[in-house]
Amino acid sequence: SKFVDDRTLDFSIVGRRPDGKVIFEIKSTMTRQADATPVVHTRSEGRATASTELKSLDRIVGNWSDEAVTKVAEWTPEEVRFKSDSEKFWTLGGQYILQQSKDAIFLTTYSVAEKSVKMWHFNAAGYVHEWTGQWDDENSLTLKSDLDGNPTVASVLKQKFVSNDTTTWTAIATDNAGKVYHHLEGTSKRRK
Repeated sequence: SKFVDDRTLDFSIVGRRPDGKVIFEIKSTMTRQADATPVVHTRSEGRATASTELKSLDRIVGNWSDEAVTKVAEWTPEEVRFKSDSEKFWTLGGQYILQQSKDAIFLTTYSVAEKSVKMWHFNAAGYVHEWTGQWDDENSLTLKSDLDGNPTVASVLKQKFVSNDTTTWTAIATDNAGKVYHHLEGTSKRRK
């Protein structure tokens, strides 16, 4: 990306295979509009395709009430309990599930290219995180990631559907020696 001036941004994206072969290239120029309307996340009618992998995410969609606890760990010296409500719906042509809560946004999808479930997390504190993983069975999902690109600290997010209306989950970050840096666990219940 390159700012040409205070109203113009040129950018390009190049996608390559592991062998270096270019599989797509996009070049574009964006011009700031003085009267632009803000983008609003719109709902899709539903999931984009009938693929088994994307369909497996349907059960995530809905309105949820969450209760969680951040346990004592390296980055959290005190235990903190909290409650929140979240809404999850298909968006962007039914390719992604958008989860909105008071202070965070999550995007979840299935990547055909990577043959995995992908989740991105953004919050009001500026935290950005990406997880990748698989269903362990029809009720349990495990996603993993290097924490903020740090290969020595890994984050593992596990979600289990106890029923169609209740999930339990944990997010634990540890280093190679097993030291716990962050430990979050909770329960989410579907709001009727």
